[in-house]
This record gives sequence, C-alpha cells and structure tokens, in this order.
Amino acid sequence: MAVFGTIQLVQGFQARGTTAARYEPANLLRAALVLASIGLYTLVVPRLGFLFTSSLFLMGLMILLRVRLAVAVVAAAGVAWASALLFGWVLRVPLPPGPLGW
Repeated sequence: MAVFGTIQLVQGFQARGTTAARYEPANLLRAALVLASIGLYTLVVPRLGFLFTSSLFLMGLMILLRVRLAVAVVAAAGVAWASALLFGWVLRVPLPPGPLGW
C-alpha cells in the first residue's frame, strides 16, 4: 500500500494542471466524515452486529459520496453479505452477531 500510495502521490504532483479535486471545504468535510464514520463504526459494531452496522455505514458513506440511493442500498447490502460470507463462514473469523443474532 505504501508503494502504491507513493506512486499516486508522485503522479498527483506531476499532473498539477489537471482538473483534479481541489482542497475545497465540501471535499474536506466529506473526508473528515468518512474518517469519523470509521471511528464510530468500531464503537457501534459490537452492539448492533456486523451485517446491520456494515450495511448501514456503507450505505451512508455511499450517499455521502453522492452515489444514487438505489445503487447505495443494493451495493451496501451486497458488500456486507459478501464480507460476512467471506470472513464469517469461509475464513471463520468471529464477527459480532448483534441483538438479532446475525
């Protein structure tokens, strides 16, 4: 990740004349909300469970990043279920079940 991050950084400095996203207040606010939601996720997931919390947070992040609502709902549910299948059932990583038991 460090290597690819460095490559992205170098390419960003080389392409200064492009129409890349600038440091606008709305973009900085979105970035801060993404980071805050990750912290909040770690606090909420043990209480509400992996599937519900992951679906809710993924949908919220996609809406924050301007994904259409229908796409956000379907993608969030799909990614949450796929993650639960991979980590919980295939790799046998214990995931928090939450109050509903799933």
